[in-house]
Amino acid sequence: MYLGESYDDWVLSIERSGDAVHLVVYDFFNPSDRHEYEGTIAGDALSVPAKSFSSVGYCSQSGQIEFTGQNEVAGHFSENGTALIASEDTSLRLTSGESITLHYDWVARLSK
Repeated sequence: MYLGESYDDWVLSIERSGDAVHLVVYDFFNPSDRHEYEGTIAGDALSVPAKSFSSVGYCSQSGQIEFTGQNEVAGHFSENGTALIASEDTSLRLTSGESITLHYDWVARLSK
């Protein structure tokens, strides 16, 4: 992952039932590399409430790094429903006490 990198090979699948929405973002060439979200749609607004998690990562200098985090997604659909513009904010807190904040801008267009 690099600053400003675009993920052209990633797919966003949206499954909607009433106001409930299930989002799946995955790599077209590696569908097991995926992220799933549960949220709601009200009018044209998308809201995925904050979700907490914990995990382990690896750093070449420090080895194993444990952390907890929280992420949420908010955005809106275009007037004609063919595009979604959203942002995802993720906060990570390392066991060392340091914190990292990640911000992702999402732009998805209906592909036929």
